[in-house]
Amino acid sequence: MRSKIGIIVPEYKVEKYIAECIESILAQTYTKFRLILVDDGSPDNAERICDEYVAKDNRFKVIHQKTAVLSMLATKVSQLRKVSSLRL
Repeated sequence: MRSKIGIIVPEYKVEKYIAECIESILAQTYTKFRLILVDDGSPDNAERICDEYVAKDNRFKVIHQKTAVLSMLATKVSQLRKVSSLRL
């Protein structure tokens, strides 16, 4: 399946909400998407939760990075796009 859209979800200190966010995306009827979770060095368990979802669904990708500015996110997504042939 070729992804038609890319959804980028930055996460930092959202352990209480990240599963609900991801489940909300999974509940949509449109399924031709790629979900990119960006862990910005969060000190809580959100990173682990994201990793669990990535292991279950091949449409998901997680980027783990130390706390960074948003401009670095654009670079990471651009790199991912080249590797995965994702059209954003």
